[in-house]
Amino acid sequence: MSAMPTFKPTRRFSRRLFLANFVLSWGAVFFAMWIGDSMAAVVVPAMVAMLVGMYGFYTGVGHLDLRAITRADEGGR
Repeated sequence: MSAMPTFKPTRRFSRRLFLANFVLSWGAVFFAMWIGDSMAAVVVPAMVAMLVGMYGFYTGVGHLDLRAITRADEGGR
């Protein structure tokens, strides 16, 4: 098991960007449900898929970033 890296990225900008997109996406879902069933039938599945994709992308990039830093601390193994 490898030790934690000496430098851990904060990812402040990407975290804020993710949270802004997350809030706006849920806002679009609730707005579509407020407008009516026909709009919600189109918007809700697309927004939920986008939310899942954004979260997966955010955590995936964070994992790759941390793995690259850990490997650099270990000497490139």
